[in-house]
Amino acid sequence: MTQTNIGDGVFIAILLVIASGLIALAGPRLFAHGRTISAEHILWNVNQGTLEPGAPRIDRARDAYLEAATIGVDSSYFFMREGSSLITQLNSVEEAHLPQALSDLRTAYTSVLIQRPMYAPAWPRLAMVSLRQDNESDELIRFLRASYIIGRHDFRLRLMRVWVALRMWNTLDEELQRNVRTDAQMLWVPRRRHDLADLYYRSSFSQRVLLRTLLANDEDAKRLGNLTQELFDQGRL
Repeated sequence: MTQTNIGDGVFIAILLVIASGLIALAGPRLFAHGRTISAEHILWNVNQGTLEPGAPRIDRARDAYLEAATIGVDSSYFFMREGSSLITQLNSVEEAHLPQALSDLRTAYTSVLIQRPMYAPAWPRLAMVSLRQDNESDELIRFLRASYIIGRHDFRLRLMRVWVALRMWNTLDEELQRNVRTDAQMLWVPRRRHDLADLYYRSSFSQRVLLRTLLANDEDAKRLGNLTQELFDQGRL
């Protein structure tokens, strides 16, 4: 055998070793992708809100995406969609199923943040979950602080933060109270004030009183009450 043939054989052997290694490395990822692809129809049903919280098919799909995440496959989109769907359904969940729904919400948004810590909506939603689970206020405050760090000026977060703050106002420090006051006043801009009126309508008497004090002046507070009544009379609340 000539030296050239030996060299070619060694080169081919090296290529085969490299190819085998790449296949071995890619195998788990390909398998994980296959499982998540088979769970895509579950994701579609989650998006449509046609699956109840805790449905076995959601659990199986969640397990597939969690497993995929351990080997570097980005599965955050599933958990974003599951979290959004659970948030939408939360008010209609039966009392007996509420603990499980809140636990699923925590799992969904914690899983998102493991992969995308800059996904801003997860932080105030975790604060809401923590509040409804009656957890220690320190945890809730950490979530709120993170929300201001990640998305201080994000209008999607302002309403959620005000909702949470109205229910735990006395446990917030001066900085957080000041930030929440800013959120409330920014929500009073014309294109957002209907959202604030909806929050006002769905709040308790003491929360309404507090929310009125967060606005810039007594006139705005009065207008919030009037706007809420107008929207109610129009059947828009």
